Amino acid sequence: MGLKLCLLKIKIGEIAKLYAQGKISILAHYGELACGCCGEKIRNSQGSVYSLDYFYQLVDIEKEGWLKE
Repeated sequence: MGLKLCLLKIKIGEIAKLYAQGKISILAHYGELACGCCGEKIRNSQGSVYSLDYFYQLVDIEKEGWLKE
């Protein structure tokens, strides 16, 4: 995977899109999503950490969208 990019300031939808394209990597930390660059957990605006299940659902949605194009 390519870019060395800190994901903490990027919206979750954009992270899913970049991941689905194979441009970034992520870390899995006990079922939670973490930045592949700095290792910090990725949180929503309320401070909750995104789960890997939710993230992979977004990635699947991104991939399905491409298949329709």
